[in-house]
Amino acid sequence: MNKAVLWKLSAGDIVFKYNCDVLATFGSLDNPEIVRDDILKKWWNIKNEQDLRHTLDWLEQEGHSEIYRQALKGKATEFQKFFIKEYGNTLKDVDLTAWDLGRYASLIRWGHHAGYITESEVWTYLNRTSRKLQSSYTSWEQFAEHYVLGRYFWNGKPKEEQELHFALEFLLENDKSPWKEIDWHTPLDSSDNEWHQGNPYYVELNKQGVDLMVTKQQYYRRMLREDPLNPFIYNAFAYFLENNMMDPDAALTYYKRSVMVDKKFNQGYRNIIKLIGTNPWRRSETQEIFELWTTSMPHYDEAFFKYADWLSYQQGEYDKAQKKYEKAIELNDSVYSYYVDYGYFLADIKHDYEHARRMYLKALEINSKGEQALINLQALREGLEAVVKFTNSPQYARYFGKVYPV
Repeated sequence: MNKAVLWKLSAGDIVFKYNCDVLATFGSLDNPEIVRDDILKKWWNIKNEQDLRHTLDWLEQEGHSEIYRQALKGKATEFQKFFIKEYGNTLKDVDLTAWDLGRYASLIRWGHHAGYITESEVWTYLNRTSRKLQSSYTSWEQFAEHYVLGRYFWNGKPKEEQELHFALEFLLENDKSPWKEIDWHTPLDSSDNEWHQGNPYYVELNKQGVDLMVTKQQYYRRMLREDPLNPFIYNAFAYFLENNMMDPDAALTYYKRSVMVDKKFNQGYRNIIKLIGTNPWRRSETQEIFELWTTSMPHYDEAFFKYADWLSYQQGEYDKAQKKYEKAIELNDSVYSYYVDYGYFLADIKHDYEHARRMYLKALEINSKGEQALINLQALREGLEAVVKFTNSPQYARYFGKVYPV
């Protein structure tokens, strides 16, 4: 096994593990067109070979390290000033190299899978950057720590994102991880770029049709054996079974396992509800999932709001739905769509027009240009005006007498 080659490939494994994808190898469980459209184009604005090469050059020569260096010189936002104060000493002499070159190593693998760059060119690029990356840090642990800091600098979000936590926990601690197999200080001067022979992480993805689907399914099962407490893998496998294998029953099994492994795994709950929530034969099953979700996460507003929608529009349990809507807004009173949807429920189902009007006005306090709130408010006003006009007409007196219909 050529450990120098595996080192160079595995430098990009954080984001591949994050996405529940293949490790220390070329290829992806996603089809090339998905990588081109959903990863390269959507996230990187890479539409062709030229864009890929330009982005690789930027990551190698500038990247977020250059943005960080400019911030050090005084061109910093308030968050960047805070970041420098907290982590400036830690990043001294290395800037954000782990973030830039770690993503570089993953991007070039995606670029090859998408057909934008040849295998021999991949090695030319990786041979040039891997030594710089290796010499900047002393261990996989330090590389991971600095990668997380780079991500934090980039998006300003909490460093302990759930997906990232599971990815790094596996790579740093699991005996099946390539980082456990390959020492950080592995000599990288090997000119042999053979990566199939003896590679325990190699997955043959050059197959077609049914054979390729079977290979992918086997790999997901292998990931689950190696990382059985990771809800993201159960969820990824379930999504594959639902959308590639067209097996919704098997998918449901693995979506459920994702929330059994982690009862606070919101993505799993969402996918279960999406899969079975409109099926009248699975009413009790769906309700059990909602009860588990809201019980496990009593402070999570989305769970209560989705439960309210389901109770109202799938089950007709309006009083119970109203309590769930109100609970969701109590937990988070700053979500525009909550007020719009609840207002529609109040007007259309409960016929509580004044309460609905207040909800639409609250939505407009959050977003003064909210189109749906404006439309609903106008429809409510026109409807009430029509009622008033009708009650003052001879037709109303003829049919209803003096009883106001609302």
